[in-house]
Amino acid sequence: MAGTGLRIALGVALVGGVIATGVILAPGKPTPPPTRAEPSGQETPELADEVAGTPELEVDTVPAREPFEQGRLLVGDPAPLIDAEHWYQGEPRSRLALGSVHVVDLWATWCGPCVRAMPHLSKLQNKYADQGLKVIAVSIDTGDSAHEQVQRFLERRSEDISFDVVLDAGGTKSAWLDTSGRDSIPSTYVVDRNGTVVWIGNPNTPEGEFGEPVIDRVLREIMSDTYDVAEAVDEARAEIMHAREAQKRTERVQELTEEMGSLWGGGDVEGALTIIDEIVSLEPENNSGLALRKAEVLLYERNKPEEASAFFVQMIDGPYFDDNETLLSFVNLFTGDVDPGDEGREAAVAAAELVVSRQPHPEHILVLARAQFAAGNQDEAVKNAIWARDFFDYGSGEYEFFDRYVRQFEQVD
Repeated sequence: MAGTGLRIALGVALVGGVIATGVILAPGKPTPPPTRAEPSGQETPELADEVAGTPELEVDTVPAREPFEQGRLLVGDPAPLIDAEHWYQGEPRSRLALGSVHVVDLWATWCGPCVRAMPHLSKLQNKYADQGLKVIAVSIDTGDSAHEQVQRFLERRSEDISFDVVLDAGGTKSAWLDTSGRDSIPSTYVVDRNGTVVWIGNPNTPEGEFGEPVIDRVLREIMSDTYDVAEAVDEARAEIMHAREAQKRTERVQELTEEMGSLWGGGDVEGALTIIDEIVSLEPENNSGLALRKAEVLLYERNKPEEASAFFVQMIDGPYFDDNETLLSFVNLFTGDVDPGDEGREAAVAAAELVVSRQPHPEHILVLARAQFAAGNQDEAVKNAIWARDFFDYGSGEYEFFDRYVRQFEQVD
């Protein structure tokens, strides 16, 4: 069907998921989204005038529902409207009938991955047509020639497209793509028979590395009433709650970092070191450098080896247990020129052994040998230095480098 020139608001329910191969969109000023579909099914007077003559659909109504988070589109939310400027294929209508499953795909004529997905979307449309599937591809092409671009595209590739095609008037991208936090296309939304977005993702994304597209499994389970909507909703909302908590932690760390800087600049080193503990507990992955700095200050500048060693043990057993790089940095710090005492030396050996058990690289093994030598375990230090040395060919530069440590550890005072 040729473009109608109508500006049609269309209520749809879709499913959402994960970004896969697609085209990243340049940031821009979003178009204000249309409101969500009115649960009563009544159109505004303006919309009624626009769609005059359009066949009305006999539809059920959906109880009024609010999105989980205002301004966001998540799995489990009611589907937004589709703001259509032109309807190329399919019958124009003001809203989608409940009882059907819908796939809303946002694409553009210039998007290669979008075009590659179309034959598969057609196969899905044909496969599940008798079960009420309706695929709607919404072009987000913009500019004065957008209508002609989509029209020409359809004329060239009509054999690949057996679903409805719409040109966005601006509100669809804002209401679907932008509010769901996605910045690439194709972006596809599956809406179940109740008008709920149940999956958001890329139609090209496979299961695992080489499996079928994820959307195939989603639709198969929806059509057989085995898709676990509750689980999908819980996962999506858990991600949002996790993001909120992460944002709170980041803001708190920023506050603490400023406070720490003020204390340090004012000469209150002890107060600054105390704040480091809280910062590391909130965001250890981003603040290993601060943890190392605290240990260094305690050991090298404040002459508090017992306190430094206790802190080292706390870091090994806590936030940096799985962080090989940070553990090795601690080991090097505690096998330097300042004696950390028995507890510090033992902690250095334990941390190095932990790293080597996971990554027995020559460099890591040498760090362990150095820690063992510093702790007075000469025999183990020599054995491990030889182990590290023998990774390399005799006479090579690497062999000679490690052999110097073997000879150093073999010397008896």
